[in-house]
Amino acid sequence: DRLVELSREKLRRLGLSAAQLTELEAREATTATFTVPSPASGVVLEKMAREGQYVEMGMPIYRITDLSRLWLMLNVHERDLPFVSLGQRVDVEVSGLRGHHFEGAVSFIDPVLDTMTRTARVRVEVPNVQGLLKPGLFGAATLFAELASDGTLATPSLPGEYACPMHPLQRAEAPGRCRICGMELKKRVPAKGKAAGKVLAVPREAVLSTGKRTLVYVEWWAEREPDGSIRHDHAGNAKKLAQPQYQGFEVHLAPLCSAFHRKEDGTLHKLGDYYPVIEGLPTGVRIVTHGQFLIDSQQELSGKPSLFRPQGGSTDGGHSGH
Repeated sequence: DRLVELSREKLRRLGLSAAQLTELEAREATTATFTVPSPASGVVLEKMAREGQYVEMGMPIYRITDLSRLWLMLNVHERDLPFVSLGQRVDVEVSGLRGHHFEGAVSFIDPVLDTMTRTARVRVEVPNVQGLLKPGLFGAATLFAELASDGTLATPSLPGEYACPMHPLQRAEAPGRCRICGMELKKRVPAKGKAAGKVLAVPREAVLSTGKRTLVYVEWWAEREPDGSIRHDHAGNAKKLAQPQYQGFEVHLAPLCSAFHRKEDGTLHKLGDYYPVIEGLPTGVRIVTHGQFLIDSQQELSGKPSLFRPQGGSTDGGHSGH
């Protein structure tokens, strides 16, 4: 009995199920072959043993990989890292599969930066249900960094107090195991996320910048009070100007962003580049997008506040008449 139990235990460690052990014990004649199941489902990528070859315990026989979900490794520059978050949607295009678009999600952000390239590796999980993607293919990814109403990054919510260390997007409310790799879920802090919202933004071409100071010009067609409010007549109508007046506002802007429109076929159409406005620009005004360099020069020559002269004043530097 002791020898039989040791044999059972050895077969269990090889991966045989209880049903297989029962079937082996019920056989009337002994056999030198039996089926050893794979511990994981997937595709055989490499066969390391041949029929008749002697193998020892612990020796790899097959290399099996689940290709239903692949990893796309991205190198993201440090200036773009503030716009990357876990769970973020990613649009993937592969050079060898033109016309096909794949959608994935950011599942890991390397906490260490490569000092040579100034980039960090970002892992994107991409479903491969149809099996079109192959390991080793080169691809390009577009990360959609939506903004919240305050101009900061809108982050997806990641509910669940437990997450897989290898697959952080696999989360649960109670302890358990990852449905992908089988690792034990570890306790994590749930990420509430931040919802996307409308944000005040100006076109890229409307911005004047010295590198330290940023200016946006506004076009006025109504008379203004000293406090900036619109001057009205006795009937309550705004007093119109014969010629437009221009005023520059020093603004604090978020990094440059792009606006996209998704068509019915899933392709994206770029609408333009915009700077989200953090502060400094009133809402509901008409901004100048063309000719602002000429306007700024006229402002400076007339002694009014301009890009390089915030306080205004004469441009002759005290040498008038020389």
